[in-house]
Amino acid sequence: MPRTLSAAAQESLSKLLQKLSNFLQTGNEQLAYITDLTASRLCAAPRCVVRKFPSYDKFGRLRGCDYSRKIRRQVPSISASESRFQQALALNPNYASAHHFYSICLMTAGRQSEALAEITRAEELDPLSLIISSVHGWIYYEGREFDRALYQFTKTLEMDPKYVPALLDLGASYLRNGEYSKAISKFEEAKTADGETGRILADLAQAYALSGQKSEALKTLHRLEHPLKAGFVSTWDLSLVHIALGDKTRAIELLEKAADERVGWVILLGVDPAFDSLRAEPRFEKLKQRLGIPRPSRA
Repeated sequence: MPRTLSAAAQESLSKLLQKLSNFLQTGNEQLAYITDLTASRLCAAPRCVVRKFPSYDKFGRLRGCDYSRKIRRQVPSISASESRFQQALALNPNYASAHHFYSICLMTAGRQSEALAEITRAEELDPLSLIISSVHGWIYYEGREFDRALYQFTKTLEMDPKYVPALLDLGASYLRNGEYSKAISKFEEAKTADGETGRILADLAQAYALSGQKSEALKTLHRLEHPLKAGFVSTWDLSLVHIALGDKTRAIELLEKAADERVGWVILLGVDPAFDSLRAEPRFEKLKQRLGIPRPSRA
């Protein structure tokens, strides 16, 4: 028969368990803080900025931005971010989110094999995570391994056929593979699942442009530049449409604006295949240097 603990023993055990719970909670909070802070700094363009606060009309439409005080940000770097992720993983080598975000850090530096090793470990630790599975495909995409990217995104969508990030990235992989009709089909599926967002319309416009449907591309671009349903449209997304249309000058102007607006996607300028047509442009190279974008090592 099980022994019954005395009241004093029960109280001592309760206090011990509470201390253990507090210890574990503190450790998890520290891990989450390090990982999330590092990820947010990694995606922040380095500059002293004027913070914008959006204002809206009575219908909820964006009217513009009011400018307030300047906020100086710490200049991020890949090496500093890498050190923080390693710190988080030293605290808990089995923390899937740290491996996940660390893989993105490595991907932006073009360190493909290391990025794949980290995201593979994250997927082993959390095999049902849609975002980790999708990022695995994203790393293949940025490394121009489009067939592997197609396979990985298809695996992700087997878990959830309406997972929009995987639908969009699967479409982008088809796009870079020259399979334009399949790309448009996936972007349309994303639109059905998530509506006519700026990102989805921009992806469709790129697909129309690259497939020779210039009139459809320009029509969609007009909707992006004069948004009603699409709502907020990023200058980053607009730049991608202009690249697909062959307007390099306007594309770089929009990328410079995206950097000034601290659009986090600028960390991909060194690796994303969408910008390969701009890499010989001095102005594009100057933008990368200003932002401290590393040259991909392709390790």
